[in-house]
Amino acid sequence: MTEKAQSITYKAIVGVLTTVICGLAYVLWFFFTGFYQSTLEIQKSLQEIKLSVVRIQAEMMDENKVRQIVRYEIRFNSKERESK
Repeated sequence: MTEKAQSITYKAIVGVLTTVICGLAYVLWFFFTGFYQSTLEIQKSLQEIKLSVVRIQAEMMDENKVRQIVRYEIRFNSKERESK
């Protein structure tokens, strides 16, 4: 090979390798960016689920308190009837 041919071959190899490395870097960047975004969305969904669970628990506690009051009133009323 002549010196000129070797120079062209060397430049072609360097160009191809540079293109491949840049392409891989872009693919990896795209993948990790998407992965990070989906991770953020999952975290947001989990926070919303936790808030929903807390709200449901608060409502259930209120329901249980109401049921206890109603049961107490029923017992109290039944005791009043028995005493009459």
